[in-house]
Amino acid sequence: MHRHILIIDNDALLRRSLAFNLEKAGYRVSAAATAEDALAQVRLGPPDLVLLDIGQVLTMPLFFASNAIYPISMMPGWLQVISHANPLTYEVDALRALMLASGTSAYGVGLDVGILLAATAALIMLGGKLHPNVVI
Repeated sequence: MHRHILIIDNDALLRRSLAFNLEKAGYRVSAAATAEDALAQVRLGPPDLVLLDIGQVLTMPLFFASNAIYPISMMPGWLQVISHANPLTYEVDALRALMLASGTSAYGVGLDVGILLAATAALIMLGGKLHPNVVI
């Protein structure tokens, strides 16, 4: 008997990707976009595991390890290293420079955009290597 996993997330792409990988690993997967859909799924049969709002598990550590809340100079040394490798740091830097009346960029908007483009390209290539058969 295959274990049943219920994925609840409002991000359709994330739900599909996670379901694809779990089904490939031999699990029976149900997915729901809303709490109402999830309750309907549970009424059909309780799952063995519920994965809820997985996107937050990925984004919140990036958010707190960026300069979005407080300056990098106030962080411990080990977190400063992580923050400088975090693409969200450069997104926040560019947004502050472009959206605030007297906003300035700590790294320069050109570098911010360049790092974001490089990170995007690297993640697309990584995704293509890890999941060559996924078609969106």
